[in-house]
Formats: sequence, C-alpha cells, structure tokens
Amino acid sequence: MTRDPLGLSGDFTTAPEISQMFGELIGIWLADTWIKMGAPAKVHLVELGPGRGTLMQDALRATGHVPGFHDAISLHLVETSPVLRERQAVSLSRFLPVWHGSLETIPADAPLLCLGNEFLDALPVDQLCWRQDGWQQIRVTLSDNTDEPFCFMCHPAPPDLIAEIPPTLLTPEPGERIEVSLILNQYLKNLFLRLQKQQGSCLFIDYGYRHFATGDSVQALYRHQPVSIFMTPGEADITAHVNFENIKNHALSAGLTVHDVQTQGEFLTAMGIDHRLKALLASATSAQAQDLRSAYHRLVSPEQMGRLFKVIGVTSHPGMTMAGWAA
Repeated sequence: MTRDPLGLSGDFTTAPEISQMFGELIGIWLADTWIKMGAPAKVHLVELGPGRGTLMQDALRATGHVPGFHDAISLHLVETSPVLRERQAVSLSRFLPVWHGSLETIPADAPLLCLGNEFLDALPVDQLCWRQDGWQQIRVTLSDNTDEPFCFMCHPAPPDLIAEIPPTLLTPEPGERIEVSLILNQYLKNLFLRLQKQQGSCLFIDYGYRHFATGDSVQALYRHQPVSIFMTPGEADITAHVNFENIKNHALSAGLTVHDVQTQGEFLTAMGIDHRLKALLASATSAQAQDLRSAYHRLVSPEQMGRLFKVIGVTSHPGMTMAGWAA
C-alpha cells in the first residue's frame, strides 16, 4: 500500500511488465468478446488489480482501430493502493478511468467486460490441517523468538471454514493441509451475480492448480526473493495459488457458461502470440529481438510461466465461443 511492488525495483514482475505482447493479445480478447456480446453501445470495462495500468494501456492501444469499441467502453479500475492509483492515472489518463475500492460501486446500468490478471492470488486464504482430533485452523500468534516475532499455532477450525472443504478432500492423510478462502469465494459470488444480472464476460489469469488439492502454497516475495511470510510484515508480497476448479464451480452455480481451464501458454498461442512475435521481430534491432524472444519464452514456455499460470473464461452468453478456446 505504501510503494510500487512491481518491476526490478519491486518484489515481483507480472506478465504485462514482461512484454507488450501479453496486453495486446488481451486487448484482442476484450474487443472480440465485446463483438460476440453483440457490440453493446455501452459496456463497463473492469480490471481487478490493474497494477501500473500497463496491461490495460497495451490492450487499449491494440484495439484503437476496432470500430466502436473505445466509444462503448467505460473504464473502471478496482484498486486499493494509492501509490498504484497514481501510476494508473498517468498511464490511462486519456481513457478517463474511475477507481473503486470494491465491486459494489461499479455501475449496474450496462454489461460487464471484466479482467483479472494475478488478482485472485492476492486475496487471503485460510489454511486447515487434518489431525486425529479433526480439522485445525492454522493461525498466527506471537513468538518467543526475538529474530522472528511471529509463529504458527493450531486452533479447532470453525464450521464455516470446514463447510468450504470439497467432499473429495474431507478425509486427507494426517498432517495434510488444505487452503480455502471465504473472502475469495464471496468475491466470486458477488462478481458472478453481477455478471448474470448485467450480462457480460470475464477472464481470469493467475498461477494455480486445475483441481482441488491438498498442500501449502502460501508464499512471500521480497525484492524478487522468497522469504518467510513473517519477514517485515506489510512489506513482502504474500500470495497463494489459485484453485481454478473453485472458480469454475462458483461460475456454474451462478448459471454462467465456463470456458474451461487451460494453461497460459496454450491460451497465448491460441490468441496468436507467435504471429505477433514474428511481426515485432521484423522491425526489431538485434538487441530488441533478443529481448522479444526472451519475453516470449517467459510467457509461453512450460518451464517458465506457460504451465504454472492458468486461464479461465466465464460468460453469461451460453452460445459464445471465446477467442483463445477451440470452437
């Protein structure tokens, strides 16, 4: 909340900061989806956690020649960091963005086009551990260690958290952990209810797993290095892997149509990143070409972001085939 966490001087780097190709292809997805929604004369374009505004800036630059698209959109940014709001105000000033602290203040008078890239991983999770005496919630408490003033403790898990555990994981091995998030689930419910009422489509891109699973995925990064989550509280970036099956189930429960989970590499390839790379290389210097190929590799290759990061599409239009997915 007090500084810009992105880039070389921050804690982590997101896909839009790696290459313009990422945001440009997302822009194509947005414009194509708007057309398939019937090209409504007014649509609320919503980005959840827009970072520096780089993704949206690239997306809107790439769609400048799509007839009617920019005239139709009203840009809304869900952002709580005052530092990042200042960056977004500079990068997106010509599109007159409106900022929101939550979904609740986004207008309900037009369809939604919603985008969340590395947003859901930042929402808090609860960890539960299975022991002989039942489910225990892992909590944080004060430590006697002066080098690290916090530590974990276990406490009987409250019923509302146990109720979030999928049936397939109700009898794990002793000591196994699972992660659930009441906050994330409520966020999805609110968003998908809005999507159903107002009509529209949504795209989520994040690192995570396809199906419900056990394990501890909570991690902290500080200056691009993994650290204890107790290190300099409020300074390190703390995240958890996203459960994409959970997103899918909430969307289906809201009566929406889901374009199922695929990897980021598969999605970007289907969106034409190879063609975009070739076009950019045609006018690049040797140094620029090296940077472009390196960025392409980071975004698409399985050993980089290509496999770990997943993509899911959700829409209120049951007959729609989204760009990036096979017909």
